[in-house]
Amino acid sequence: MPHNIPSSSFNASDYVITSADSSLDGSAHAASTPENTGGFMTINSSALNPNLNQQQQQQQQTPKPPRWDAQPSTRDGSATPVSSNASTGVLGYGFTMETPRPFNNAQSDNTSHPQHFQHLQHQQRQQAPSESPPHQMTMKDFYRGFRAIEKSGYKLASAWVSRVVHGVAPDEQCKCYLELADLAKRGNEWGESRRLLMGVVTANPKCATAWLEWSKLEDEHGNGDVAGEVLMEGLDHCELSEGLLVKGIRHLEKHGDLEGARGLISRLKNEDRTKVWRTVLEGAMLESRAGRITVARKVFKYLMAHVPWYGPIYFEAFRAEERAGFKERALKIVVKGLEEIPRYGPLWFGAFRIGEELGGWRGMVVRARKVISKELVWKVWYESALMSEREAMKETQKDGGSLDDKLFEARMGMAKAVIHCPSNLCWKVWMAGGRMELNAGRAREARLLLSKAFTSVPDKSKALVFLESARMEEWEGNLDLARAILCKARAECSGEWKVFLESVLLEIRCGNKDRATQLATMGIRNHRGTGRLWAMLVQLKEEEGEEKQCKYLDKALNEVPKSGEVWCEGARIKLNPREATFDLGVAEKYLKFAVQFTPQYGDSFLESCRLLMLRSVEVRASEILPEMRERIRIVIEESGIYGEGWEEGTGGDRETQRRRRAKVGRDILEVAREEGWKLVGGEGLGEGEMEEDEWYRGMMEEGMEELERICVNADPNYGMMWFQNRISPGDTARTILGRAKKIMAREIRKDLHVYLTAMGRRYGVREMVEREMKGKGMRKDEGGDDWVGFMDKRLREVEGLERGNGERERRGGEEEGEGRGKDVKMVQWMLSNSVTAR
Repeated sequence: MPHNIPSSSFNASDYVITSADSSLDGSAHAASTPENTGGFMTINSSALNPNLNQQQQQQQQTPKPPRWDAQPSTRDGSATPVSSNASTGVLGYGFTMETPRPFNNAQSDNTSHPQHFQHLQHQQRQQAPSESPPHQMTMKDFYRGFRAIEKSGYKLASAWVSRVVHGVAPDEQCKCYLELADLAKRGNEWGESRRLLMGVVTANPKCATAWLEWSKLEDEHGNGDVAGEVLMEGLDHCELSEGLLVKGIRHLEKHGDLEGARGLISRLKNEDRTKVWRTVLEGAMLESRAGRITVARKVFKYLMAHVPWYGPIYFEAFRAEERAGFKERALKIVVKGLEEIPRYGPLWFGAFRIGEELGGWRGMVVRARKVISKELVWKVWYESALMSEREAMKETQKDGGSLDDKLFEARMGMAKAVIHCPSNLCWKVWMAGGRMELNAGRAREARLLLSKAFTSVPDKSKALVFLESARMEEWEGNLDLARAILCKARAECSGEWKVFLESVLLEIRCGNKDRATQLATMGIRNHRGTGRLWAMLVQLKEEEGEEKQCKYLDKALNEVPKSGEVWCEGARIKLNPREATFDLGVAEKYLKFAVQFTPQYGDSFLESCRLLMLRSVEVRASEILPEMRERIRIVIEESGIYGEGWEEGTGGDRETQRRRRAKVGRDILEVAREEGWKLVGGEGLGEGEMEEDEWYRGMMEEGMEELERICVNADPNYGMMWFQNRISPGDTARTILGRAKKIMAREIRKDLHVYLTAMGRRYGVREMVEREMKGKGMRKDEGGDDWVGFMDKRLREVEGLERGNGERERRGGEEEGEGRGKDVKMVQWMLSNSVTAR
């Protein structure tokens, strides 16, 4: 949905100070037509907005559809001339706001009006807007009664509101309807919630909360374009609403319209900065996420100069510099922020992180203990203990010796943390201490500390201590005891999905995939909405074949359609060259969903990196693939399978045709395999040759900047592949992605002939499908569900690449044969990391 906001003199490098005001259409329109509001046009406008005069009320009762292509006006109502060189021809967004067709709203008649809105009409006839009801109900009383009645459901709550709303002050009644709309949404009464919100904005267009909630409702319901239109209409009526402006900026950024988002900010140029600085902060973060660190730096500088008392400004500026890799600049911002706000905790912990990399963190810790908020002193000691432990581990790796002898400072820090820690958080310190002792080889002390954690942990967090104990016993080789602990955890903490996931992972590491599948199924029965359990089940079904795995994938997506982990597993199936349905296009679509729905899942970014590398291979091979494709076309034509009249059955029955297609598929596979070996020029490259190989260099360089920017902004924090490439807790997203990129490029280069063969095989099957559809008179809709399903069916009929020593087989060998070594590496990382970081 394009949102083109022209800004003729907009200076992106310093828009807060120098940009011209490019405000949107200032003319206010009442609201939607009766058809749009589902019969809510009888809401008493004066009851929700008593300051309206009689003429304004009359205009609101007969509204015209709001249009964004209307003549813009200034705040005093005078017309503003439209710039002739504007891209849309008008100073606005260039579209008309219309009600979405799927709403199926009721017509405007008395029977479709809720009782509480009909009552407002009666109240309007009985008294003037300025009069107060004889028995005034305060909002506090209303909220108390509403919280009691909402447990009975939407219908009873709606009837109760219709009885008591007349006792609420007229200018507070919109809050009552917003509460009712929220209850309807929570009860899956989407239509009722929508109509209530539309009723509120019809009667009181200045209610910014109603516009914001309506937009959220549409966004959650999948109507992204409608949500954007609602936001822009709300901003026309509530120009300086902070919530609407921030939501609008994020919505436009999500849809790729960065210029539109900048235009929303630039129109605040002449406003009082004390009212709009939060929105300007959102603009600075927008520029940082867009990779324009120079612009973001200027905006942050402006904000720090004019709003020096607000800590998050310094923290976001620090994070922007840190993500961009400017550690020294980040440290300077932290120091400046702490001079202004010495008690602000997040800045101190950011300073510790930077100080650990650049040196000097001990001095920071000493200063922090003197000035930081008293309730955070324990965390200062806790973080200093973790940093001391990591420093001791580095010294041990460098000069050898015993780690146990180097942990005195870390143990003192943990002891101080326990002394200053609130009683409900002590368990975290005990657990981290146990992990530290286990890492030093003192298993007995580690068990004692975990026992202390069990005695102080709240019931809602008990599962985390169970998991830590199970990992400790697995590390010590006591697999049966680890299983027993997890069994007890499943019995006592069945409401926590993590205990089921850890049980599955334990069995996978031990090679018991059948037991892992049983546990994953058990976990899904208890937690059907947990995407990570579904993803593990899909992964475990790999040995049963690609077709069975895809069936479980479809089932998982029906249950958890917004799980990035499940979409990532689907992409892995499509990226495997040895699977029948290898398809880079479908994998790309799946990975876009994965990144959008679960950006904190690191594996989605690593698989996206693999996809970009394969796209690079596809482009680089396009210059020499025509010879392969020509040979494939000749094979298909010489087979005669799609000769004249074949679709009427002259080629034999269905089984005969299927066998003929399979034979042609085998011939296509042989041609693709021969040409694939020719393209790569033989097998095997040494490490030195790899660095100089043009295939390898192309995969490492092409198209990675945008992915890296998105990954750094998302800052993922979990995923099996992500953890395998994370050497230390201080590794940034950029570092992890760069490390994984080198490994994957080497793997793809070694198996390049396999990928090229899979690409050639898919091209041949696609050529067969196109000829078949043309012969049957079927319409080709490439990318549609029917096309993808038909292609997958034909691909499964054709012989695929044998499961030999390919990429997936190596990965399986690593998981089973070398799995214990990688598990040790992962447990080491867990032991050196903090509970809060995990």
